[in-house]
Amino acid sequence: MSTEKSIVADVRRLSQATVIGEDHNKFKLGSFWEKGPAIFIFLRHFACMACRAHALDVWSQREKFEKAGAQLYFIGNGAPSMLKAFKEDLGLQDAWIFTDPHLEAFHAAGFKRGVMAAFGPRSLFSLGKLKAQGFSPKPWSEEQGDRLQLGGVLAMKPGGVITYQYMSEYQGDFEDAEPSEMIESGKPK
Repeated sequence: MSTEKSIVADVRRLSQATVIGEDHNKFKLGSFWEKGPAIFIFLRHFACMACRAHALDVWSQREKFEKAGAQLYFIGNGAPSMLKAFKEDLGLQDAWIFTDPHLEAFHAAGFKRGVMAAFGPRSLFSLGKLKAQGFSPKPWSEEQGDRLQLGGVLAMKPGGVITYQYMSEYQGDFEDAEPSEMIESGKPK
């Protein structure tokens, strides 16, 4: 479901948002796009079946991101203790995965949050399709993250230039865009 929209992310707030790594070190999100293009995959929460499927799909295409000259980052919003299990469960040990338990970056990016967005009919239909494809839900706990928060994709260039933003409207709403298009287009989705 792709319709052209305006970018709603607040670059100043995004650059100052703090994310936490597996080692519990804290980083300002703006430091990730200082030296080159960065593509951020914002995950609803670490137990989210749709987000896990999306993370696997994106990771399987990581060479495309590297060829486009971009660094790929995944950002969830659960407890830092969830990062290791998420990486191990999905075989993403080499991926850059962080968490934003206070949702600073999610809010700065303008990603949606709400009961209908997270559990409405489109979400349920999407989850049914994923189950039919062989994906299964993981048990959710508060440590996994905010169940009502949706994610999306954000591409940034040095200088804080947003070249791409896709905001999920419901669980499982992800767009298949080429990394080179994300970096070069400058058009939000």
